[in-house]
Amino acid sequence: MKIACIQDIYKCDTCKSALDEHGRSCRHGMLFPLLLLMGNFKRCMNYEFDAEKVKLQLQKKEASKYSPDKDGIYRGKNAEGVLSCLLKNGDYSIYGYGGTKGRFFDREAEKWVAFDNSTNDCWVEEFNSEAEAAEWLNEKYGRYKI
Repeated sequence: MKIACIQDIYKCDTCKSALDEHGRSCRHGMLFPLLLLMGNFKRCMNYEFDAEKVKLQLQKKEASKYSPDKDGIYRGKNAEGVLSCLLKNGDYSIYGYGGTKGRFFDREAEKWVAFDNSTNDCWVEEFNSEAEAAEWLNEKYGRYKI
């Protein structure tokens, strides 16, 4: 058995009239989707597709598949994925990855890559050993503090 909410039925999450990417607070009235349901309408007559909301939803979905270790530092494939998400858009505070750190081994370059996004500036460095990358993440490599 499936459960559907009114916003799912009328695709409010992808409509320009909704205030957020979840389809909340329709500009035609907060209860407008409920009125549509009560009137037995199959579609919303005010629906306008919003490509930006869909793009944001897909980015958040992609980003949510990475998780840090218990100490809050991303390692391995998770670190590669987070860094890829951060560098793809250029806004280093999005996707919930503001203030993150991580490290991974880049097989192509044969180097350890570490990133520090704790200031939402996304500093990235390469190292010859994992120990050097770990040390840099603990701010012992003379990085500028802002």
